[in-house]
Amino acid sequence: MTVAKAVLQPVGQRLQRTTGGVAGLMVGEILLGNPLYGDLSGIQVLEVPPRSPAYRTGFEIGDVIVSIDGANVRTLVDLNQRIARADLQYRVDLIRDGVPFWMRISR
Repeated sequence: MTVAKAVLQPVGQRLQRTTGGVAGLMVGEILLGNPLYGDLSGIQVLEVPPRSPAYRTGFEIGDVIVSIDGANVRTLVDLNQRIARADLQYRVDLIRDGVPFWMRISR
């Protein structure tokens, strides 16, 4: 039964309970097709719904979130905890197409 449960779990997680610029993102582990697979720890953006706060903030499919306010993000649990503890404005460090950059997020 445990094996069946693992197979049925979703690949990603939709960030719906968060507010501000990350709301609506579908995120998950870095996928095999990403050139950074195995070389980078972080959470990959799998989907950015149009008209969502995350879309308006500028997230793109394939972005890899590597830290929130300087604290590394390696798992979905890390991401949720970092966002929950963040102030009204916080920094998100990302890798997009192999290039590091950051954005300021407001709740």
